Amino acid sequence: MTPELSLDGQLWLLVDDDEMVLRVNNRFLSRRVTVLTATDGILGYDRLVGNPKIVGVITDYNMPELTGGDMLKKFQESHINQYMSIAKVGISGLGVSQFETHNLSGLETLAKPYSPKELFQAMYRALETRARYLTKQ
Repeated sequence: MTPELSLDGQLWLLVDDDEMVLRVNNRFLSRRVTVLTATDGILGYDRLVGNPKIVGVITDYNMPELTGGDMLKKFQESHINQYMSIAKVGISGLGVSQFETHNLSGLETLAKPYSPKELFQAMYRALETRARYLTKQ
């Protein structure tokens, strides 16, 4: 594995409005990566904009006020270079296809329920997409 695809120590943003899911995911993700959390899409967007060290984002789709898809779309529209240089994993409980309606490039999707192994695999795939983008720059 190339160093660019190592998760170890990288900063990832985890966005979910379910505090239990946020806490459980934070616990196992923290074993490999540094985790910054947000409890809704608005706070998630603010954290993305305010922290250029974020390597990847994992977001739930269904959240009040600003969905995960809407958060990523807003970020993509206003910060396209930074958007393309982060790894993205979208999680949906009602159907992964909801993310497809946003035409989000470079987004890995994962359906609930998922295992920690499946989440890490989605994160690696997202990092591979990110690495392909960065090598073209």
